Amino acid sequence: YTEVRKALTKLQKMKPLTEDDQRKIHRQYYTNKFVLCIFTGAFQEARKEMEACQKEAERFDPHDYETASFYFQFCCICFGCDDFDGALNYLNDWLNQPRTVEREDLQSLARMLSLILHFEMGNTVLLESLLRSATRFLQKKNRLYDLERRFLQFMSELMRTASKQEQQVAFKKMQEALAQVASWPNVQSLLQTFDLESWLEGKIRNQRFADVVRAKWEAQRNGLPG
Repeated sequence: YTEVRKALTKLQKMKPLTEDDQRKIHRQYYTNKFVLCIFTGAFQEARKEMEACQKEAERFDPHDYETASFYFQFCCICFGCDDFDGALNYLNDWLNQPRTVEREDLQSLARMLSLILHFEMGNTVLLESLLRSATRFLQKKNRLYDLERRFLQFMSELMRTASKQEQQVAFKKMQEALAQVASWPNVQSLLQTFDLESWLEGKIRNQRFADVVRAKWEAQRNGLPG
């Protein structure tokens, strides 16, 4: 990870010959910097980098600058900083973009993340209609895979719980369900984009999402069980 940080610093200091070079350096630096910060749980650092990224972007022609490519990362960064309003705004910005083939694999995750955000914000009245909408969307797109089906069932159970104790049971059931499919390629790809495992673990242990992600990374770095 030290080498990655050194490489990113070198990339950031490169002198571009053209504006196109400048955009490419900007995009590659921030895309990979955000990945590093999100994976290691350094969300406050990522938030500062996000603000720097947005400020630098003002120099570019908006017609040539693909702001939308960062929206999903911005959403995850805000989530890690417990800024659920900001996360939802960026997620909605991403969802409102024209769809492309490259982004189809994120469609199911976006719907799941939207439900998580509304749950975190206490929007219980909206959750039922959002759950129905997410189910219809995934069925229409033929993306209602095993994980998605289990997650939607979990959210349905969570909405019916009347106590913290009942919620704990639901979280643990979903954690066990996720463990059964976590090694599947399509699920691994999803978990690399948003750490659903750490969110569930945080809810079970009553810990912040960022703290769980950070502890998990430290354990992996030191060769300890996660």
